[in-house]
Amino acid sequence: MFKFIKETHKYSYNDIEIPGVTSILPYNFFGNDTEYNRIRGQYVHQMIYLYNMKVLDEKILDPVLKTYLVAYEKFIKDFKLSYDNY
Repeated sequence: MFKFIKETHKYSYNDIEIPGVTSILPYNFFGNDTEYNRIRGQYVHQMIYLYNMKVLDEKILDPVLKTYLVAYEKFIKDFKLSYDNY
């Protein structure tokens, strides 16, 4: 089972630690390291958190953020993940 340990920000699958996305991607993977990208990332993280807490109001999402939510929902479905440990 996939687990996320919030206190240490670590991930595991069947009790084997796995690296986070940002630790395995090359620096500057997404193009240029701009303030826009940094802020967008913060919004995406907050949106995913609210989604997992089941309090996200999807009606007010910016269309750019909606594309990330659709991808996240597909990821959760494809890998049969659960975030009950929040």
